[in-house]
Amino acid sequence: GKLTYLNQTGNLLRGVNQIIPFENDKLDKFLSVWSMHHLDGSPLKPEEFPLMRAVKLGQKTSGEYIIKQPGHEDRVIWVNASPIFNKDRRIIAGIIVFLDTTE
Repeated sequence: GKLTYLNQTGNLLRGVNQIIPFENDKLDKFLSVWSMHHLDGSPLKPEEFPLMRAVKLGQKTSGEYIIKQPGHEDRVIWVNASPIFNKDRRIIAGIIVFLDTTE
């Protein structure tokens, strides 16, 4: 449940202009700074976040969402999230990939 890496594009989608190091931030805390919404404008519940579904439930998830950040343009993104398993099929991590599809 710890976030270990977010690249510069991920930070830009959050409205941050530089890479901010994470010091064992809990995934729940990190997700609280994202304002991710369904396309109908309703906010995602924590358990609906694609990365949470990957690491908590072992589900591969993809879909289109909106990221809203105060003072920044809303971004429409396509998200793919997947769990990473060890040799015993236990979830050891998750990965998420964003594609900014904002016109």
